[in-house]
Order: sequence, then structure tokens, then C-alpha cells
Amino acid sequence: MRRSIAALGGGMVLSCLLTACADPVSAPFTPDSATQQLVTQTQTALESYWSGQLATFSGAPFEAPTRIVFYDDEHEPVVEGCALAPGDWKGNSFYCPGDGVLYLNPDLFAALADQLKTPALGGVVVHAHEFGHHLAEVDGASFVTPTIGGELQSDCYAGVFLSAVQDGDVALPALGDFDLYDAMQTIRRLGTEGVDWDDHLTWFAEGAHGGPAERAYAMALGVISKDPRLCQAYELTAPIDTISVGAFRFTPPPATTDTVFGQVHLMRSQAFPDLMLTVSPRQVRPGPAGPALDGLVPAYFGGVPAERIGAVEDFVTMDGLTSASQRYQQDTAAGPRHGVLVLATRGTGTSILLDFSAVGPSPADDGWEQLGDAAFASLWGVYFDG
Repeated sequence: MRRSIAALGGGMVLSCLLTACADPVSAPFTPDSATQQLVTQTQTALESYWSGQLATFSGAPFEAPTRIVFYDDEHEPVVEGCALAPGDWKGNSFYCPGDGVLYLNPDLFAALADQLKTPALGGVVVHAHEFGHHLAEVDGASFVTPTIGGELQSDCYAGVFLSAVQDGDVALPALGDFDLYDAMQTIRRLGTEGVDWDDHLTWFAEGAHGGPAERAYAMALGVISKDPRLCQAYELTAPIDTISVGAFRFTPPPATTDTVFGQVHLMRSQAFPDLMLTVSPRQVRPGPAGPALDGLVPAYFGGVPAERIGAVEDFVTMDGLTSASQRYQQDTAAGPRHGVLVLATRGTGTSILLDFSAVGPSPADDGWEQLGDAAFASLWGVYFDG
């Protein structure tokens, strides 16, 4: 029987939607030895990594969570520091700031493991996400919209940690070789296959947790930037409204204002004040994104001089979208600008063009990182609205 899934915990609940419900038992629960080993290794890695990284974005001293409590969908956890609504613990894992405890449910680990190429990654993602809530508590984070901001920030912190594991900066033997893009793809798929999640999960509601694309975008920002300081942008996040751009939906960066000129959206983020983003629908000749973007650039700039920097760079294909990017520098009446154009297309000619730019001349190669990180991460928040 297919398990219920409530992706990544922190208050996301799917209670008895797909399986029959029995009365829970409030009793100690001990998971199998493999799960215990995975959690022990993950907790050791998380404490090792974040004890050294907290100072990069917080003045608070590092503190580990008080302890870990296991439960499953048949054994209700005894929670002393937080008030839970009936059933909020089912199909879920969560962190309680009142007692500093991580409450982990192996049933959720298993549900995610069924979706992933590396099964252990499901438990690690859940654990890293809940640890992210603990980091926010230690840091004394203050969110504009507590639930959605906190959840997306925790997804971002999880992405930073997983990127460090993949780079070998922290040891986590349980994972071995794993595919981070698989994790983000899985998050994007949750809620889109087989279940009408909108009717059952509060994390789709306004002001709640955000949908799959929003959560994948937040994790991607951590994975790609490897910078926990960028995760703090989600403290400014209000309820998310995706933006319709032609045949696509687009998730804007955190704390973004959107000014519309016809079909063109001009966006600025309070979290990234030096960055300007222009988003517009495009119809290009069907085919790969790289050649389409190469041919589109002259028409896009409309005769205004713009120097293309380097070659077109192809990005990873995701959920039927292919994409490519092109750096450029432009001299304008207001001074020089440098930017990154990103074209995402379904291969049918139906496309969306993202233009990330900032004031100033073309930087040295490593100086493109902020624009490139923002561009690549944002692709995980683009999906076809057809």
C-alpha cells in the first residue's frame, strides 16, 4: 500500500489520506537499527558542519538540539514544549523550539526513500530540514511570515548542508554517492502526482509552507550558492504568489516587488537589492535551449550594444524544461551593467526568458557567482502552467 507523504516535515501534515487510520498509541518507539544508524551519522555530521558555519551568519554561540525523539504514525510522540493540533504529528517530522527537540518519524523517511535514487537521502533531507529550524531558533531569527519564511529557510539550510556533504567538506558515510538534483526534483514532484494535495495539505495554503516549486527553489539556493547567509533572505518572505508569465508560472526571489509592463515583469528583491530581474515570455524556434538563446540575444537587446561574455552554458534539464544561460555586459546611459540571460523552454518553442543584471562593469570570472547562483536557483521555481 502506498504511504502518505508530507514532504520535509515542520508542520506539513497528511493525516490518514491514503490509508485507514487506527487510534495512535502514546508509547516509546524504537526504529530499526538501520534508521538509528542513519540518524546518528546525520546528527554527527550536522553538528560538525553547523558548529563551524554558524558564525558566518549569526553572532550566537552554537548549541546542539537537546535530543532526538523517534515516533511513527502508530505511536504518538509525547511533546512537552509545543502544542500540537490533533494529528499534526502524523506523516510528519518536526522541531519544537519550546524544548529544543527534533521529533523524527521514520515513516516519512521511508515515504521519501521510495521516491529517490539514493533511499537514505530521504531521511537525511528531513533531518537536515528540521535541524535548520533549530539553527533559526539559536540565531534568534525573526520572520515577516513565520511559517512560510521558516520552512523555506530550513529548506535552504538543508541545501547548504547537502552541498557540503557532496563536496566532501563533511563526512556522511550513509549517503555515499548521491544526486542532489534528484532530491530537488523529488520535492518538485511531491504534490503533483496522484493526489489532490491542495485539498489536504496546509502547506499549500497562503501563508503556510509554499508548494513544491517554492521549496525546491529554496533548497536550490542553498545547494548552488553554498552560502547560508543567502538563506536568511527568507526571513523577509511574505505569503508567496507565483507569477503567470505566458505559459509558465514563476516563483520570485524572496521579498520581491513586481512591476508589470505588458507581458514583461520587472522584479527587485529587498533581500538582494543590487540585483534586478526581468522576466518575459518568448516564442522561439523549437529545439535545444542553447542555440535558441544564442539566436535570441541580438533581438532581445534591440540594437542596444551588448557584449556577450563567453559561450552559452547549458543547465541541467528538469521536469521537461531545458535551459541555457549567456553572460553579457552592456553600456547604457546610466552606466555599465552586467547580467546573465537564462532561457528555459519546453522544446516546443514555448519559453520564458530571465534576465538577471546588476550595475557595474563585467566582473572577474568569480565575480559572476551571485548572478549565476540566483539565475540557476530560480529555475527550480519555474514550471509549466499548461
